[in-house]
Amino acid sequence: MLMLSRRKIGLMTAGASVLTAALAASACSLEPQIVHFRGPLVEAEVSPFLESFPRFDRIYLTSEGGEEIAALALAEAVIANDAVVVVDGFCLSACALYPFVAASHVELSENSVVGVHPGALSVNAATEHLQIASADRDKLQAVSDRAVALYEARGRDTRVFLDAVPAHGVTCVVQNDAQSDWTVSLQAPIWLWIPDQSYWRSIGVEFSGELPSTVSEAETAILHYIERVPPFTFGGNFPTDITTYDFSNLTFCDD
Repeated sequence: MLMLSRRKIGLMTAGASVLTAALAASACSLEPQIVHFRGPLVEAEVSPFLESFPRFDRIYLTSEGGEEIAALALAEAVIANDAVVVVDGFCLSACALYPFVAASHVELSENSVVGVHPGALSVNAATEHLQIASADRDKLQAVSDRAVALYEARGRDTRVFLDAVPAHGVTCVVQNDAQSDWTVSLQAPIWLWIPDQSYWRSIGVEFSGELPSTVSEAETAILHYIERVPPFTFGGNFPTDITTYDFSNLTFCDD
């Protein structure tokens, strides 16, 4: 899972993903091929989806995020098919970092919310100065390398991973997080970072439709999907020169 400590941040939850009934009826008949994915990006859902639909031209996507490796697999399929992604409501966390960014073009439905959590590349960079288990470092590096390759293939700027660290107000590094894919994660008081339209365009994402342009619009959009607005950061006012970032002040939370 993407690495915000769940002791501090309540992630959106949903039931198992479903392929809409229309999908099964239409996948073989529509030209171009249109598919739908709704739910968490986890291996148990993404793998059978891609086995059933290895080819598609347009994917309607609604997801709260999930496992980075599963999200990367879907994003790589998006690139392989040069597919359009239609955000049908919300695309959060791993959904935003991978399939959203991987699209040849994104179409946004009304009241769309696209938000980010720090990913493996974020954790790897923020903990570079710390001694963590070699197995964890290897896992982080492997996923980071795969993320960089994906972004380079689509011409996107990976600084979103670094900007996500200050955007969430990360305070320290959690050890022995049993809920994560590795045993380190970043603890922060912010639930989600919602970049504005200009930020997404600045890293190379091309889209049509509208994202929230103010904090108030972001709050209104969030309330279409959950009953209350948790803490979030809005906008994209971060250094364009990522070499200015210095995470050396981050320490383990129990130090």
